[in-house]
Amino acid sequence: MEAYREKRERWQEAIVRYLSSLYPGLAEGVVASSFNTALSVRQYLNAPDGAVYGFAPTPPRSIWRGPSSRAHGGAGLYLASAYAGFGGYTGVVQSAGACADMILREDSTPTSS
Repeated sequence: MEAYREKRERWQEAIVRYLSSLYPGLAEGVVASSFNTALSVRQYLNAPDGAVYGFAPTPPRSIWRGPSSRAHGGAGLYLASAYAGFGGYTGVVQSAGACADMILREDSTPTSS
């Protein structure tokens, strides 16, 4: 595991070094960074084999309801990911579309003043 961490750190440093050659001063402006791999995704999200597009594309419990992108963290907070819908790459796209539709409907709803 130590060799994995060292290799990951070398890659992260190489990417920052390259970007700094294109954008001088970038490295000095970085205050926090994280370099994630399939192993990170598997460990943090328990995604099979570290699948970055989420779980296998299977219908949700209620296929008629469709994906839900509204987060319960507060007004104006939306999430679009494979985990909000049907899963897989297609689920990401469907979730993003549902999220955009929700925002557009909310923006067009009259508010009381």
